[in-house]
Amino acid sequence: MKQLKITITIPCDKGFRNEEQIITEDSTSHELLRNYANENMYEIKSEPIQMTNDQLKNRLAHINSDIEIIEETIKRNVPILLNNESYRDTKVFAETFKQNITNIYTACDLTDDEVETKWSTHESMLPTYAEYTKDMSLADKFKFYFDTDLDETISAADMCKEMADALSSPTWLDGFELDFKNYLKEREYIR
Repeated sequence: MKQLKITITIPCDKGFRNEEQIITEDSTSHELLRNYANENMYEIKSEPIQMTNDQLKNRLAHINSDIEIIEETIKRNVPILLNNESYRDTKVFAETFKQNITNIYTACDLTDDEVETKWSTHESMLPTYAEYTKDMSLADKFKFYFDTDLDETISAADMCKEMADALSSPTWLDGFELDFKNYLKEREYIR
């Protein structure tokens, strides 16, 4: 749950004073404070509170502890699982499941820079298709799709074929957008 700093500006004999309270976004306090401010026509501001490094380290320590417990439980009860392949979306993610456990240990170790230097960007940090292409014209998308990963630009013959398909098919644009979106996902430009 997100923590919020709520500030309500209340009139007083010296003008105005700010009352501040830190609450969680889903708490009943949040709703009560909003209602109180609205009923009394007081100005109210909500600001998300960013986690401190100590709070993040604490969370990672708990994750690390839990993964140790999970790993020990698997070793005691079904050790063969650790040597099986791991999957994501029905595709093999790692040759052995224990690699996923090692990855969690590595991610929790803030003194190890392997995540930043050797791992790809996590998909949750990547933009969506709409965010990535919001300022791209169709011509920009077309050029990007055909030129980005090639050493040479698209040939005139291929360009003419694509344009002929575009002009003759009412569904070409939808198909191109889908192909372009998949292209960007495969290359980890978008999530």
